[in-house]
Amino acid sequence: MINRTTFFSYARRAPFGGRLTTEQVKGCEAILDACRRERVTDLRRIAYILASVFHETGGTMAPVRETFARSDAQAMDRLEAAWRAGKLKGVTTPYWRDGWFGRGLIQLTHRSNYEKMGARLDLPLTDKPNLVLDLETSARIAVVGMNEGLFTGKKLSDYFHGETTDPVGAGESSTAQTRPSSSPATSRHSWARCRPRTSARRSRRTSPTRKRRPTTCRQPRARACGRSCCRL
Repeated sequence: MINRTTFFSYARRAPFGGRLTTEQVKGCEAILDACRRERVTDLRRIAYILASVFHETGGTMAPVRETFARSDAQAMDRLEAAWRAGKLKGVTTPYWRDGWFGRGLIQLTHRSNYEKMGARLDLPLTDKPNLVLDLETSARIAVVGMNEGLFTGKKLSDYFHGETTDPVGAGESSTAQTRPSSSPATSRHSWARCRPRTSARRSRRTSPTRKRRPTTCRQPRARACGRSCCRL
């Protein structure tokens, strides 16, 4: 069980830069609640889910539309413009034209994925795709999709089990088109903040001279669709 007071105390410092908005707190709480509901208890997996959501949402921890658009129409317009400009390499089918663009804490894209996730959660996502923008629903989608391999066929348990910890390979459990290069680094920071209070205290007692790793923030190249992230 994660001590949430300790979690937020550390998470406020990094990756959130010293401050947490109400929206960010609610987003983290929703993910932790979804992990508890789906019985995801491995701290490494929880950390990686949080890290991926941090990346996908630009640090807001709130459900977003692809390209961070404020409306469905704006998302479709932006994707269409990027596609016509040749910026969406590898995209052969304009999936957004029928409204199946990315939504959520982890971008749920393409009709087949809306159908699959709707069936798993018993929700009418194909009739009402914007249900994915509901925080609780979006948190469940993120947790179930990554933990059970519904996004790509790769489960988090393939990369985090026993002595195996592979945050780089775990990118395969997220959506293929949004696999975050920075999530492994963020995951290591987030995992440390998930540790129970007693573990944190023991670490400080046994390693009094250990220096805190400096945190730098730099913006990597923005993706064609408009996404960018902070790499820690």
